[in-house]
Amino acid sequence: MRHAKSSWRDGDLADHERTLNARGARAAPWMGKWLQERGIAPDQLVTSTAVRAVETAKAVALELGYSGSLLLAPGLYLAAVRNHIEVISSLEADPASVLIVGHNPGISETASALSGIELDMPTAALAWIELDIDHFSELQKTTRGRLVQFQRPPQEEKGSKSSKKGNS
Repeated sequence: MRHAKSSWRDGDLADHERTLNARGARAAPWMGKWLQERGIAPDQLVTSTAVRAVETAKAVALELGYSGSLLLAPGLYLAAVRNHIEVISSLEADPASVLIVGHNPGISETASALSGIELDMPTAALAWIELDIDHFSELQKTTRGRLVQFQRPPQEEKGSKSSKKGNS
């Protein structure tokens, strides 16, 4: 999953510290509810340490009723495919399913690499990929899975205050 839409309001704020904007604060729980309604619940939730990613992960977890721990992975901040693979394959627990919250372009590239389908992940989008491996420790950059579902939050009306330029 890519983090939800973040705010650019404070130009002095470091990129890592940017928070969700109003649109992102609506989209993240919407995606959590979408997962919950389908009975999709990860065994492990892993997120970049960037504030916008953590806020996204927490909103999704709340809607899901997720009671597990939220694993903060500094290696997911602006990560390349190899970094995503390293983080996922080195999870200490042996979860059956994992939800990763990250950033573009790496999250789109990772979803594309693992699914074998070119995916462009807009903010708050989720790619559900089934992998034919028994343990995440077996995950490699060459592993190919099957894209089960690609979901994004509903689009807001063009021209609405939250979709104007500057709110990315």
